[in-house]
Amino acid sequence: MAEQVQGAALTQEQLLQFTIINNAADPVPNIPFLTPNVSFNATTQYQWLLPANLNTNVTVSPTITNLLIPTLQVDIPVTVDSVGNLTYNTIQESISTNNYESNFIYAQSTNCNQVGQVVTYLEQDISGNATVTALPFAFDPYQAQCAIYYHTPANSIIFSGESSLNFTMLPQTTLGLKVFASSASATLIQDEISGFKNNTFVEVEKNLGSDIFTDYCNYLIDNE
Repeated sequence: MAEQVQGAALTQEQLLQFTIINNAADPVPNIPFLTPNVSFNATTQYQWLLPANLNTNVTVSPTITNLLIPTLQVDIPVTVDSVGNLTYNTIQESISTNNYESNFIYAQSTNCNQVGQVVTYLEQDISGNATVTALPFAFDPYQAQCAIYYHTPANSIIFSGESSLNFTMLPQTTLGLKVFASSASATLIQDEISGFKNNTFVEVEKNLGSDIFTDYCNYLIDNE
């Protein structure tokens, strides 16, 4: 069996630090952050309308808005390891071919309302059904400015290309967001990182009523 090749954007364990700036006079609601094919520093914005009742399954489709000027800027000023030349776009592209798990998320801003809002995690399956979960962030009492953090349970926050962090960027506000990517795996073995949750191949096998992918995988292992 050919060895899976790791994406170049992230290493096995890495802290990603983002600076998110909304220079507009209006808020940018429900930002789908850390998901592929969503450009913020552009005139086309993709946003998801989240349900009023969180922690429930819903069918989600994006709302596309054409703006006159770019409103949101995203950049990565610092990373822990010396990978170099990391941009938000390269991470997005890497998520298209790799899954990443995070066990720690940290956010800080001089605007306390920015970090005091509800931050949600959206996870969507191949049928378009999504689970939206409100993340129980805690305030960091040791910071001079408003800051929140969340130690995520294992296999609960997976960036797979069908998931995202969702929050609103308030007008004229800067947000510092840190996400520790604790592990990564190719999407072809995404069941190993997600605990066999919302795996595309598992869903197809359920619909077909057969174990075609499992049997083929076992064949490759036996004949390797």
